[in-house]
Amino acid sequence: DIRDSLNNIRGRIENTLEFFIEGQKLEKTNHDLSAMKEELKTCIGLIRGYGLEHKFSEANALINETMNELKKDLDFEDDLRNGEMKFKTEDFTFAYYFKRQEILLSEMGSGANWLACHLAVFLSILKLTSSSNSVIPAMLFLDQPSQVYFPKVTRRFSSNNKKELWGEEE
Repeated sequence: DIRDSLNNIRGRIENTLEFFIEGQKLEKTNHDLSAMKEELKTCIGLIRGYGLEHKFSEANALINETMNELKKDLDFEDDLRNGEMKFKTEDFTFAYYFKRQEILLSEMGSGANWLACHLAVFLSILKLTSSSNSVIPAMLFLDQPSQVYFPKVTRRFSSNNKKELWGEEE
């Protein structure tokens, strides 16, 4: 136990020193802010030449249409079924709108709703990638979760102290 603790402390000290040394190296390099701003403007101009806004808009329309079509066939609670799913490819955010109110995934109630939303998003993205000349392979792997909702951890246990794991009741 003492050797493990000392090795742990040694590793933390080494990481802290490496972080400190890297920070000093970065401080010594000369950062020309105006040159960086000019390079950023050039890059933004080059990116605008690709017409990404239009491509994002088309992708969002296909994904959102597909998600809302799939929602009818998925195990979604009847109370929330009439809402609208929206996904933004620009920042990969998902929103569910019900009666003009945005509902976060964590507020959607049952695990069935969570699973339906996730399946709708993943299957819609799969449809997008398979319907274009995408370099992303058109396949989707799903793991069977034993529990869709993962509650927050309120207490951590150490595997070294088996008595702590047993608690008062075996």
